[in-house]
Amino acid sequence: MKNRYWLTVGVMSVLGMMGCQSSASKVEKSLPSVAAMDNSQNSLDWNGTYLGTFPCADCEGIEMSLTLLPEGRYQLTQTYLGEALKPLVSQGAFVWNDAGNTITLENEPQPNQYFVGENRLIKLDRFGQKPTGELAPFYHLIKQ
Repeated sequence: MKNRYWLTVGVMSVLGMMGCQSSASKVEKSLPSVAAMDNSQNSLDWNGTYLGTFPCADCEGIEMSLTLLPEGRYQLTQTYLGEALKPLVSQGAFVWNDAGNTITLENEPQPNQYFVGENRLIKLDRFGQKPTGELAPFYHLIKQ
């Protein structure tokens, strides 16, 4: 009788601990990490107009104006400095990457991606990488 009592107590204790352990792991799995929730898309005031002048091999530079609208649309104006050409204006939609830190302008030739930072956009190369070298700062658009 005594053995049966201790056996029952032991089994109940083990089951009780297993139940606590599995519910704790379920809670951990259901809570998103802080890092996953915090990104440029949901943390920064990214909509607005960004300006800059990109380097140009056969002109004085390309004056860029990129306006991002909250509903996921953009307007891009490119003016070739020192040329008698009219500004090139294009419009369309943009999409965010899964990490929420880069946008892709749809209907634009590649490279058409921009890294979204605090009050700036950085034009990415055709591989989706930030520019490097001495010309890298010239591929930044600053929010107005």
